[in-house]
Amino acid sequence: MGLVRARADQEHLNAIRNNLENSHFLDRVRSTVTQINREAGHQLIESQEFLPPARLVSRLRFRRGKTDFCLEIAVRPTGPKAIFYTVKKLPRGIQRFFNSNATNRISTAYKVFFRPEAVTNDDVQAWCTYLVSEFKAKFEPETDKYRNHEAGSGGMNSVGLLDSI
Repeated sequence: MGLVRARADQEHLNAIRNNLENSHFLDRVRSTVTQINREAGHQLIESQEFLPPARLVSRLRFRRGKTDFCLEIAVRPTGPKAIFYTVKKLPRGIQRFFNSNATNRISTAYKVFFRPEAVTNDDVQAWCTYLVSEFKAKFEPETDKYRNHEAGSGGMNSVGLLDSI
């Protein structure tokens, strides 16, 4: 059924994940989120991290009303990828039965393959600003200096909810 990944593929993904840690990229993300939450006086951005063998490394989430604004850092065979997306939640309880659009809606705002060693603290702060701005175009991050041009935007060869993104 193709449910088991090839060992070489998993080793390659683990190497990419190790590169994220060794470049201190994840430390920069953690410290930026901590700083933002401290300045806000409450948890403005929720942060989750995932252990191997998950392809998802980290998820940052900002909630406004019934909409979640998310930033996910994932490992793909072509390198690490940042995915910004929204999830609009369904109404709860009996309202759900009367709603003709009875599915959560997920839409992608922005995505980029990146080189973690080239992402600075200011870049991570720009990502968090874009997240908290609810993906307003004027806050879209400038990615030219750390974009991984070799990865391209196609060829994601992966399994999961956001792999088509």
